Amino acid sequence: MRGGREGASVSAIAHEFELDRNTVRGCLRQDAWLPYRREKSAATVLDAYRA
Repeated sequence: MRGGREGASVSAIAHEFELDRNTVRGCLRQDAWLPYRREKSAATVLDAYRA
């Protein structure tokens, strides 16, 4: 594997986890790992009938 001080390249990590290289780069730039959180969806006309 090439590049990076820690050993694995961005491309190698992306390939191993089947992710896009830009996704890996974004994760590596974060100060700490944060799990993905889906934003709460907006209210819809059908919400009154969900129950």
